[in-house]
Amino acid sequence: MRTVALTATPEAMLRLACYASDPRPEIQRELAKAWQYFDPERYAHDVLADAPLVNGSIWVDSRRFLAHLPALRSVTCADVWLPNHEPLDTLEVFAGIKNIELIRAVLRGDIDVTPLLEHRGLRSVLLFFADSYANLAELGQLPRLIDLNLRLSREHSDLGFLANLPELVQLSLGELSPTVDFSPFGRLRSLGYLNTEGWPRGVPWSALPELPNLRRLRLGSRTVPDALVGISAHLPGLAELILVGPVVANLAPVSGMTSLERLMLLDAGRQTVDLRPLAGTSLEVWLTRRGRYAGLDELGDGVRVRWAK
Repeated sequence: MRTVALTATPEAMLRLACYASDPRPEIQRELAKAWQYFDPERYAHDVLADAPLVNGSIWVDSRRFLAHLPALRSVTCADVWLPNHEPLDTLEVFAGIKNIELIRAVLRGDIDVTPLLEHRGLRSVLLFFADSYANLAELGQLPRLIDLNLRLSREHSDLGFLANLPELVQLSLGELSPTVDFSPFGRLRSLGYLNTEGWPRGVPWSALPELPNLRRLRLGSRTVPDALVGISAHLPGLAELILVGPVVANLAPVSGMTSLERLMLLDAGRQTVDLRPLAGTSLEVWLTRRGRYAGLDELGDGVRVRWAK
């Protein structure tokens, strides 16, 4: 089928249409992948309109398919993952599309999120690099939303909207302002994963309210080297810690994190990472082949080194 699809001819579309009713998952996956090679509107109507898909699910990776999704009558779950080179100026492009469960998009300018409210089945909202977001608190009207990834073109200075999202399980944010009010985090009692590109300099972990279910934390490339100081006392339940960039320079606080099971050290750049503070701990430590490390042979039997691809 893939060879037929690559020819992208009218005859190829007719041949693919003959497979549309075949319920085998491998056939339906190939039919969905072939969409990219043909006129989007015609392929939607002539091939995919009555195809059962894979359990009614479709993965959409280009804006040019969005207008034609309503033609697919079997869709019960649409995941829309738009690439970086297709930025949006508005979220209105998703209007009228049913059964969207995931939206990922790069944005430009000032963005109003209220167009998302018609998509009551949304579980994951991943929005990147808008200059500002309006009406974020309204996302609390999405009853199934558990995963929010929200990035700005600047620091986050207002997190008040989080108070309306108590059911979040995963939260990813960009760089946080040193003046941001962390109290809305207190409503996130179900949060299991927190990711921020930059924990603010000089802000202690005690500023973060208790998060009883937090087990995974990622600190990104804009986090300063001393950010881990005091973390063990205020996040005692962490099982996984992912560190990216300069924050890997000071691993001494990690030795006091008794519940930690996995430590991932990614993209340390040209700096040599001193692993010796981890000696004697019981940890699974993930490293990258391109990284530079001191003390790798001094970690002891309790440290299990894994190499990330």
